[in-house]
Amino acid sequence: MADYTLPLLICFAYLILFFLRRRIYKRLPDRIKEPVAQVYSGCTLRFNNLWSSIMIPVILINIIYLIMFCIIGIETIPPDNELTGYISSAVFVPFSEELIMRGLFFGFMFVALPAYIFRLKEREFPLFLRLVIISIGITGTSLLFVFQHYTVNYLRYFSGMLFCILYLYDKRNLTPAIVAHSTGNIIINFVTGC
Repeated sequence: MADYTLPLLICFAYLILFFLRRRIYKRLPDRIKEPVAQVYSGCTLRFNNLWSSIMIPVILINIIYLIMFCIIGIETIPPDNELTGYISSAVFVPFSEELIMRGLFFGFMFVALPAYIFRLKEREFPLFLRLVIISIGITGTSLLFVFQHYTVNYLRYFSGMLFCILYLYDKRNLTPAIVAHSTGNIIINFVTGC
């Protein structure tokens, strides 16, 4: 299978589930409707405004990549020179990775699951407990993001942290994280591909 096939399949599966979500949800047993609703609430795509959904992610990822490439001197693996590889890394890969890492893993395991287990709304948690859960979640998800790419470097770790923070900043919205991830992949393609 080519490198872009799995992200493309995940994107199409998300679209199918998005359009059929009401029909599927009605047929679910009552005992799993609440966890499914929690998972779905972490996988939302909203365009709130130009500043929070586009500009802040683009500016922050450019600052992180500028620091990593120019000051620290991080090197990355050059992408393949196929057009499909560039399109996949700019569109399908960020969407699928953010959907899985931030939407499903981080959004459910470290934000929705504790609220479901303790039967409290997220805002009813004590501030200290909320900060501990979110800090563990950001660190764990960022490490998982690094190991998923088979190469360990600071660039992916700090990028993963930024994607989590953007996801939380825009009220569990995946759009800023996808925009930042896509921008970062485009920068990597131009820096290493030229």
